[in-house]
Amino acid sequence: TIGVSVEMNPLWMGWFVIDCCFAFVFFVEMVSKMFYFGIPGYFCGIGRSRFDAEARWRVFEFFLVILAIFEICFVSMQLFQDTVGPKLSTFRVLRLTRIARII
Repeated sequence: TIGVSVEMNPLWMGWFVIDCCFAFVFFVEMVSKMFYFGIPGYFCGIGRSRFDAEARWRVFEFFLVILAIFEICFVSMQLFQDTVGPKLSTFRVLRLTRIARII
């Protein structure tokens, strides 16, 4: 949504809603994995090789979800308090790291 929001209408409230939906989906995915693997298994891995490659991806996913939640909090404060806050372009760039998981 970053590229489309820059090209179309960056101030449209719908982009915030879309970002919230994506963050919610990633959050639900993370929590469901935590229930499936357990908290220690989610962060440290399970089986013979502790802290395997999948566990490292889950830790990376955890940080991305936390960043998405912080971004939503900051954007909502900026949208609903009518104060001019700092530019949140840093959070937009960090959201691009989600693509790194695909690669």
